[in-house]
Amino acid sequence: KILLYTLILTSLIGFFSATINTEAQGAPKGVCVLTRGTYQNVEELVCKRYSDFKSWTANTPAPAPTPSSTPAPAPAPVTTTDCYYDADTRFYKKGDPVRPALTEEQCDLNYPQYVWKQAGSTTPSAPLTAYQQCINSGGNYEQCKTLSGAPTATTAPSAPAPVDPRYQLLAPLKGVEGGIESFDPTPDNALGGYLNLMIKVIIGLSAVMAVVMIVIGGMEYMTSELISSKEAGKERIRGALLGLLIALGAYALLFTINPNLLRTDIKLPDATNTVVLNEQIRQYLGQGTCEPVTDPANLCSPSKLAAAGFASGEQASSICNGESRGAPNLASEVDRCGDGNSFSFGLFQVNIIAHADEIPGGVCSGIFQVNGGGTQGACLPGQSQNGICLRRDCKVINPTKYQSCINYITNPTNNITYAKNLQAARNWGQWGAYNSCRGKF
Repeated sequence: KILLYTLILTSLIGFFSATINTEAQGAPKGVCVLTRGTYQNVEELVCKRYSDFKSWTANTPAPAPTPSSTPAPAPAPVTTTDCYYDADTRFYKKGDPVRPALTEEQCDLNYPQYVWKQAGSTTPSAPLTAYQQCINSGGNYEQCKTLSGAPTATTAPSAPAPVDPRYQLLAPLKGVEGGIESFDPTPDNALGGYLNLMIKVIIGLSAVMAVVMIVIGGMEYMTSELISSKEAGKERIRGALLGLLIALGAYALLFTINPNLLRTDIKLPDATNTVVLNEQIRQYLGQGTCEPVTDPANLCSPSKLAAAGFASGEQASSICNGESRGAPNLASEVDRCGDGNSFSFGLFQVNIIAHADEIPGGVCSGIFQVNGGGTQGACLPGQSQNGICLRRDCKVINPTKYQSCINYITNPTNNITYAKNLQAARNWGQWGAYNSCRGKF
């Protein structure tokens, strides 16, 4: 019953609240005259509550519009969003000039989406600060930063503390190289180093397990009167000793033969195809080989050089093979200055001193200082072998541009293109490897 009465009471309250609200919304409004002043669009009951009430007059209803075939134009939208200050010290929102007087605070509270400004002004604007005036007059931040209104200079965030890359073991490994608490996985051979550590750890664990099995086998042998149990205990002990012997013996044998056999981080050197000094000398003396490259993937292959524009891919491949063996970054061991810097590079060993002004873009000009006779400088005393000069009186005077030139000329496309143009203009006599190909093409 209590639940039923509660539901009935709730329904009645909701019904009468809606009725009262409807009546309140439909209450007429009019002009409220008080001792303090006259106010428009005020309900009669609200007006009569004031102590200085004088009179209330209902608003005159607007006449009903006459039917017309032409629809009335829609009211112009209010585009302003400002609260204005009137000459009569009345504050009102633009588009609602009959609203009762408001204070600026009331304007802000009742219409937070509007900005208050005095009537007749266009846009609200704060006065310029001294800093803004300085900037507008052509000053920069350094000149104006001490004036009022200048933005606070912010300092760059400090670099984050370096993160320790090492892996912290959950428990330190004692007895291994004095104890290990962490492992660094960042080096190139980190995995190999970790496996090397694990070999020692596994051997140590094998020794511990062997001792445990020996103890178990001994307990089994001592506490049993059965012949079979005693034999099982003895077998357990023999197996533990044999396993320990194999683990330690294998480690000792490999370590005795070669300690590197126990290393898993052996790094094999990169396989590079280079031309050593003696081979370059033989090419200059005409004692080298003159054979085209047979590997189609090699940069000096006949098919690749023929596609690059050489008249004979076989001939170009033979010269390229003799000069560099297809190594695009090869620096000459023969063409070197007294400071040790090479001046011939790439697949076709382009000489960047002799052709400095001909290489496109001037990328290789003004790099060397050359002393003595000849384009590449005089041969330094005692720096020749079999009549071939190995060190000339020259040196690099612009290291930055020297490196830029190397980057350009060791690019296979640039090197092949320049060599092709040079060969078309002067034939193959520009290359030392041609001495080993004379009479063959």
